[in-house]
Amino acid sequence: MNETLSLPVTTEGVRDFLAGPWAAGIGPAYAARLTEHFGTDAVRVLAENPAEAAAAVPGLGTARAEGASESLRAVTAPLGLLIFLCSCGIGETYIERILAKYRKRATEVVATDPYSMVEQVWQLSFFTADKIGRALGIPDGDPRRLTAALVTAVKRHAEQGHLFATPAEAVAEGARIAG
Repeated sequence: MNETLSLPVTTEGVRDFLAGPWAAGIGPAYAARLTEHFGTDAVRVLAENPAEAAAAVPGLGTARAEGASESLRAVTAPLGLLIFLCSCGIGETYIERILAKYRKRATEVVATDPYSMVEQVWQLSFFTADKIGRALGIPDGDPRRLTAALVTAVKRHAEQGHLFATPAEAVAEGARIAG
């Protein structure tokens, strides 16, 4: 299994990860059964000991567990990052965009400044970045969060056809977005 990260994960995120494209043959039903039995450790068990996973989950079968294990070991992105993003409720499309944009730096960017992605990842919204920031414990008043809200406010203003926004308008809209 590739790099293990210390990013916070949830059982639901592990379930969503296993149901996604990274664990071939698992799907939503087996993902739910695996996380019911192994919790947040389900990915590690499936990747490192597919026989244990097959024995613990009725119907999973050795061949399916081994196939999923092989596909997990073939994932080139850090599994911890993928599971963390799934734990934040981030969908496959945005995960792919984040990985494509940052490549080897994806973990660093996500862990240290997820709000920078609002400007750098195509169509990634403030609200998506905020899910990540909140999962990391970034406080409401953090300058990175407030800057991303302000950038979003200015983008919205431009999308509405305005050529400029006064500082007061931008700040008011940014404050509304940041809630």
